[in-house]
Amino acid sequence: MTDQHHELFEFGAFSLNPREPVLYQAGQPVTLTPKVFELLKLLLENSGQILEKDRLMEQLWPDAVVEESSLTQLVFQLRKTLGESGARQQYIETVPRRGYRFIAEVRLSQRGTDEITLTSRTGTHIVIEEEELPVMPTNTAPPLVAAPTRTHKHLWLALAAVLLVAATGFGVWRYFTGRNRPTAFTNFSQRKLTASGKAFHPAVSPDGKWVAYVFEDAGKHGVWVRQAETTERIQIVPATEQDIIGLTFSPDGQFVYYVVRPKGEAVATLYQISTIGGTPRKVLSDLDTAVTFAPDGKRFAFLRNVQQTNETMLMTANADGTQPQPLAVRKRPNGFLLRGPSWSPDGKTIACSARQMNEKESFAHIVTVNVTDGKITPLGATKWTMTGQTAWLNDGSGLVVTAWHQTSPVFADQLWLLSWPQG
Repeated sequence: MTDQHHELFEFGAFSLNPREPVLYQAGQPVTLTPKVFELLKLLLENSGQILEKDRLMEQLWPDAVVEESSLTQLVFQLRKTLGESGARQQYIETVPRRGYRFIAEVRLSQRGTDEITLTSRTGTHIVIEEEELPVMPTNTAPPLVAAPTRTHKHLWLALAAVLLVAATGFGVWRYFTGRNRPTAFTNFSQRKLTASGKAFHPAVSPDGKWVAYVFEDAGKHGVWVRQAETTERIQIVPATEQDIIGLTFSPDGQFVYYVVRPKGEAVATLYQISTIGGTPRKVLSDLDTAVTFAPDGKRFAFLRNVQQTNETMLMTANADGTQPQPLAVRKRPNGFLLRGPSWSPDGKTIACSARQMNEKESFAHIVTVNVTDGKITPLGATKWTMTGQTAWLNDGSGLVVTAWHQTSPVFADQLWLLSWPQG
């Protein structure tokens, strides 16, 4: 062996050198097939992020058309190698109807190829609804709201921006004892707007009177708009077999911007349509999240994933889709997480979810980007296993974030309130 140093991904008792298809378990090599190696590498490089099935198949089989069953079999083989089952998802989470996500803690280390040190852990666990979960440490601040099961986690990711759609049975904690914390939500209430279990990516109009959401039925996605105070609703985008991955109201509330990604393709397109329906207008191509508008409505921001350079970019563009340009760039594994960014009410800052990985730890957190110079600054010191959607309070005093930590007794995303600028 040489003493050349390589970057290693470490998780649990495993270690992977991304340059060679060998997985180490407790110091012993475990040979992987090339496809299983590629799958594990993709999951580790995007730890904490949902990898859509179509995008996984495209990256794993770029020159062939394969059935979804091929990906399912590949995930099964990887789970078998890691010693987990679909019922007890310790490493790979299945996100129903969407894809997969690596949920175990991942550490990035620089080690010589002839010297691999692995760390083993033990912990205390409790069982909730037949799922084994770790106990939350006492120094973890309670969140605002917790979703009841991880099965519905993909529905909850967008609720930080909505704060209006909620399922029954959620717990609410007081989180307002700190001196520098915002005083929002002191009179917090929840109301269920849909009960089908098929509503995704909700968005609320600036005046709070209308809610737009994606409705999935029989594998097809359509966009509906309904009044927040009544049951009246209309369908503004007919059901399509393409994936609709994000919604945003225009600042004046007259239009809905929605992002469409054809199945099996990596490039998504932004469209604009009137809130009462009509003919959609193509605005922009090549984006990976919903957009967020500047307060004056003249520009919007979004995230773009660049696979060729292994980078994630926070982009801005004019409201008509012209002049897209990068504002900030992060290289994976320390990239922006592909969740919707949020532009501050004063127009000076954009908040995003991001991942940070080093030889000691891997975590998700919230960062802010200065609109003038693109400077990236972590917001506060809180670290989570996963972070999702961000949304500024109207007065700019803080942000609401969807996030989850693997030590939480609730196996689902929770709503957190971060003060600004302290975090």
